[in-house]
Amino acid sequence: MKFVAIIAMASNAMVAPAMAKDLFDITISTEGVTSGETFASAVDFFDRLENSVFSSLSGAYTETSVATARANFRGLPFVIEYRDDTAALHFTSSVIDIDETFVGADRDESENLFIDYLQSNDSNITQKITDYTVSQTATDPVAGNPSSLVDRTAAADFSSSTSVGGTLPATSSVNSAVAFGARLGRFTVGDQETSVYDLPIRYFARLTDDGYGIVFDAPITIVSVEEAYSYSGSIGLGVRLPILPYWTLTPGARIGAVGSADLGALAYVYDGSLTSNVTFAIDEFQFSVGNAVTLSQTASVTVDDYEIDYEVANTIFRNGVGVVYPTDITIFDMPTTADIAIVNTTITGDDVYIDQYTDIALSIGLADDDENSLYNLARFGLTYSFGAHDYSGLTVNFGYQF
Repeated sequence: MKFVAIIAMASNAMVAPAMAKDLFDITISTEGVTSGETFASAVDFFDRLENSVFSSLSGAYTETSVATARANFRGLPFVIEYRDDTAALHFTSSVIDIDETFVGADRDESENLFIDYLQSNDSNITQKITDYTVSQTATDPVAGNPSSLVDRTAAADFSSSTSVGGTLPATSSVNSAVAFGARLGRFTVGDQETSVYDLPIRYFARLTDDGYGIVFDAPITIVSVEEAYSYSGSIGLGVRLPILPYWTLTPGARIGAVGSADLGALAYVYDGSLTSNVTFAIDEFQFSVGNAVTLSQTASVTVDDYEIDYEVANTIFRNGVGVVYPTDITIFDMPTTADIAIVNTTITGDDVYIDQYTDIALSIGLADDDENSLYNLARFGLTYSFGAHDYSGLTVNFGYQF
């Protein structure tokens, strides 16, 4: 009952309101008047840029006004401005080393040239933008933070091939098993808040009596950043190779995709991984040690005349230890086990905003009929996460195997 109460309190904390930080905004200063607008999505933000941004946001603006538009795109600041009464439009951003000037026959044409520049990806502008959002912000849905697709695919590689923590089994005492789950997490970095809804599905099949097997994994994830949503999924396949009775290696491959009209992001991610899982028992305590290395690469796409250019390559290390032990608690007259685990993630390669974080997980579940099984038919748990840049969060987990 105490465990159920803890979950209830955690769930209430996860739905508590927080101060939101605008992801997109534009502020116009001209003729001594300042005005601006915030936007709910990247689509609305770019629609404003494409449709006479100065005149549409400021009634004081004229075709000869000195005018400055300061914009924020998911934490990336940039400026577009008319510095005098001419048609020369200047586009600058010191954080990504951009300084461009567009001169048309009139200001409308100059602004069209600016939009053409963004669409044509001159000077690799979209890659400079995505490099910044990945390395300097916690909101990119593709890479750079634990809620991004790159991080979640690496986490899936680890959890599908080890017995460390989690509420879905990576192995089974029977010849084949299907497992599914649900996870609800809420995370903060500074004043930015993220909610994650995850639906993992897993299939394990034992191929031989001596432990060879395959694991198929297909998680689906929805992430909300200040009410801006992204949608992602991946498919992974691993081959379980028994090295010793207590040690397995699992090479695996995975491909995933993420898209968000709200955040202006779309990309593919593919990776290869090698995961080690060691299990041993001391009395009634069953220990697991998991270690995984994942090589991850993003791939860019083009949509609606815009090339969304992500070029992020990372090597991701996940290392963890867990222990499962029987409890005196019974649920529906069935015995239960408790599982405590700690997993650290370290990311190398291209710069990312959150390159190190740790998960501490506690779960309780119904015991499998096989007394030697590390995992259970149904599990409920909590995971507390913390890491670089004051990243922290809490996840409620549920998993069931049949």
